[in-house]
Amino acid sequence: MATRIVIAIIAVAFLAVYFTFHEDDRDEAFMETAQKATAQVVRKQERKLGAERREYWITYKYTTRGNTHIANERVEYPDIWQRLREGQAADIYVNREKPGDSRLALVVERRMGK
Repeated sequence: MATRIVIAIIAVAFLAVYFTFHEDDRDEAFMETAQKATAQVVRKQERKLGAERREYWITYKYTTRGNTHIANERVEYPDIWQRLREGQAADIYVNREKPGDSRLALVVERRMGK
């Protein structure tokens, strides 16, 4: 029984490290074709995943090339989520090749250590 617990802990740790580095790679690839723009925060949502765990989501809208886009993004940094207010302008990065693909600038910059 103890061996299974240790194996489970190691597996969870490995997956956490893997996804952290994988997310960094995706952000770097995204930033190669991204440009900064401004969005408006439409909604903030806190989702409870149990007694101790929560997810923080931001919905924002922005316009590129005459088209309005609405995006939902999970914000893994509670302090960033708390700073943003509904109706507030927020910097985002938009993929120049796929204008419907965007990310909150504060989140991407934090992940990339900027």
